[in-house]
Amino acid sequence: RIKSICLAEMEEYEMALSCVTGIKEQTVGDRVLMVDIYSSLGEHSAANKIAESLIGEFPKEYVVMRCYVTALILAGRDKEAVKFVRSCLKDKSADSNAIAAYVMRITGNIKAAAGYATRAIQIDNGHVGAMETLGICLAEKGEIDKARIVAGAINEKSPGDKAALNVLSYCDRD
Repeated sequence: RIKSICLAEMEEYEMALSCVTGIKEQTVGDRVLMVDIYSSLGEHSAANKIAESLIGEFPKEYVVMRCYVTALILAGRDKEAVKFVRSCLKDKSADSNAIAAYVMRITGNIKAAAGYATRAIQIDNGHVGAMETLGICLAEKGEIDKARIVAGAINEKSPGDKAALNVLSYCDRD
């Protein structure tokens, strides 16, 4: 499991896929990693098949929702991702607002993304996914100091979380 994650982070996707598919009792995280790897390899039909299975089994888990919409977007199915987000927003949860923020940011609507992320944080002030999106939106708008504060809040909530590093990477862009 650890080896497959490390290999994927090093962009050694074929070897990572070999490792993760060899895991006998796969977790949700393993399957999410498989979707990411297949998408990175350009094998979008395989990625979407697994993502659709995951969303059917775990429709309310943020990590699964994010995996699902990411697979759709990488496969060029942006409209389906937005349609999915609209259906999620009916429950007005932190996760649904956070996933809306994520999709709006990915599709280039930074203002809407920041609004959804803020709403998600108002519902759950510890939602790392929403904080990540908000931090990236702030960095994109040039509000670097605020973005760094958000990265610090992520690190306080979830020490060592990759989300904090993602925010900081946007802060260092020129």
